[in-house]
Amino acid sequence: MVSCAEFVDWRWPGTLRLHREPVHLGDVLAQVVDAHLGAAQGTGVRLTLDVRDDPVLPGDAVRLRQLVGNLVASAIRHTPTGGSVTAGATGTTITVRDTGAGIAAEHLPRVFDRFWRADASRSRSTGGSGLGLAIARQLALAHDGTIEVASEPGRGALFTVRLGDETIDQVGVVTGIGPVNGEDPTTLNERTR
Repeated sequence: MVSCAEFVDWRWPGTLRLHREPVHLGDVLAQVVDAHLGAAQGTGVRLTLDVRDDPVLPGDAVRLRQLVGNLVASAIRHTPTGGSVTAGATGTTITVRDTGAGIAAEHLPRVFDRFWRADASRSRSTGGSGLGLAIARQLALAHDGTIEVASEPGRGALFTVRLGDETIDQVGVVTGIGPVNGEDPTTLNERTR
């Protein structure tokens, strides 16, 4: 697991290393849901999994579990008893949806900032370090992906991670990409094995 210090160290930007290998996205989400089930049940939140298909994509399974785990942990923390959190995937898009308090429009641009909290009265002792969503953003970017949030107060939040169109088919060939910097895509396939 990666310590928060690796993501907070301002002196060494871009030093995050990924160990890319074929990753079954459905397995990553199932492991995260299983790991957070106790916390969700302990707070009376229903945690579910909704994987529509199970692409295999080049990525770092440990870092992807951390990314999704940070989103799920935050969703559980901000969802009241009786609410629900759903971790899902369709293709190479990951979603985490909750029925929590939601986020005011003026706070949305800052939710991925380091140490930022919408509720200034919250501290590390009352939940979180203020780094989980910032780390999730860095991990999405490290995978050449994007992360965004849609929310309204009282209507929960939807976090969406798009990891691009690159997948690995059953024989290990990278699909969904064209020439990169003039390079033949078949040479990229050799590097992902």
